[in-house]
Amino acid sequence: MKYSLVLVSLACISASCAPESSERLAGDASGGNGPSGAHTGGSASFATSGSTSTAQGGSTGGNSSSDMSGGATSAAGGKSGTTSGGSATTTSGGSGSGGASNPVIPAGGGQGMSGELNGLRWEALCRQQMPPGSAACPNLPLDNVCPIDAADPNSDRQGYYSTDKTVTFPGTPGVIYNVQIRVRGVVEFRDYANGMPDGEHFYIGGDAPDFSSEGEEVHLNLYSLSVSSPKQIYFLNDSAGGTGTASAVALIDQTRTIAIEGGASVRAVAFDRNCNAFMNCTSYDGTCTPFIVPGVPPYPNAFSGQFLQLDVLGVAPKN
Repeated sequence: MKYSLVLVSLACISASCAPESSERLAGDASGGNGPSGAHTGGSASFATSGSTSTAQGGSTGGNSSSDMSGGATSAAGGKSGTTSGGSATTTSGGSGSGGASNPVIPAGGGQGMSGELNGLRWEALCRQQMPPGSAACPNLPLDNVCPIDAADPNSDRQGYYSTDKTVTFPGTPGVIYNVQIRVRGVVEFRDYANGMPDGEHFYIGGDAPDFSSEGEEVHLNLYSLSVSSPKQIYFLNDSAGGTGTASAVALIDQTRTIAIEGGASVRAVAFDRNCNAFMNCTSYDGTCTPFIVPGVPPYPNAFSGQFLQLDVLGVAPKN
């Protein structure tokens, strides 16, 4: 990612512009039902949860990385090759409550029917050890070549889908479920447009502009979750909340409730326009002390690059 671009303004990296890219990146679930879509199910009423937020921890996430595209299979197992300082930094971002967008689901309610959605991961792996003080590292496929954007093969524009995975949500077709998810990890941030921000980094609907208002191409990573029914897209690294750190990356820990129909497709996308990602470092001052996410693999080690993990906290039919 362009280091200079982010350090100018971490809180607002790019501005609204031509909404070209989200349809390519979100596939059949782009745009969805607009900003509000079928996101909240806020009128649902559930019993109070006792320990929902910690029910999943990170115990289920590791097995999903082998399904990621671009060879991220080695990411979750060992220590970071680009980090130092080990477990020096352990912090947690607040898990937003979001009011009506988070109806309470009974502790452990419906977790067994979450299928492959539980433990779903997005990964942008640093494959090379960088010199001290480096801010970014290559985010490349195994052949170390930044590919032509697979969604725009007739152009010369590059772009790498380090994660592009679709899973099927179980349940009964025709029944809409409130699915409470917790998303944690370490990512860089970018602007989204024509949708609705929900908390610091969660963004509902809209698109991911390819160009800033100044006409510069946006090279910051995109992380999205799209649902085929009720059709909606959720962006997971909106820059509205800033990083709150001296780094271009920061911890994310956010809990939201989204609507998913039984049998619907759910697609996770991590897209990097220039195959270059900010490193997992708390600062870029000559050393790299990584962010570590407690309870999420490869905890207690640091992940070499950027990643997110989705854990399902509960599932309940929508009233």
